Amino acid sequence: FPYLCKGIPHNERSLKENTIGESRIQVRLRASVKRINQPCDGRMQAKLSSRVVHAGDPFSLEISSSRRALLGIFVWQADDRVIRVYPRDEQQHLEVRPGETLHLPRQGEQPFTSAPRPDVKSDYEVFILVANPVSLDYRRLAPQLGQKGDETMARAVLASKFLDGL
Repeated sequence: FPYLCKGIPHNERSLKENTIGESRIQVRLRASVKRINQPCDGRMQAKLSSRVVHAGDPFSLEISSSRRALLGIFVWQADDRVIRVYPRDEQQHLEVRPGETLHLPRQGEQPFTSAPRPDVKSDYEVFILVANPVSLDYRRLAPQLGQKGDETMARAVLASKFLDGL
């Protein structure tokens, strides 16, 4: 999404919905856009250890960047809620340096796993990486994930609140 270097949409809302045939609808969306006043010329890559993650299987994340960046890492869950993975409450920030690869979870941390919500056979989650050259208070965007899935689900904030906070 190269346009995200210029601004972040927020306060999205659908204005009109039309039915087009039996299997399609047309929706008109309107949103405000918050302009980003910093250059977006750094290159960042994030890669999961597996293309498909099965429920309960551990996986990891590798992040590299051409510029120094302080990161906030969040998970956008299928129920349209967001939780913070990093920085952890006890960490001031999570940093990736040019030419280095950051491996997460770090040694000694609980492995990443994924699980569908209760009563759902298949689910999805999306990692969101927020990178900034200066320290931000990522804690204000979303609370830290819990020790177990039900605790995490109870803590998570609505995605719209998270996006408006960006």
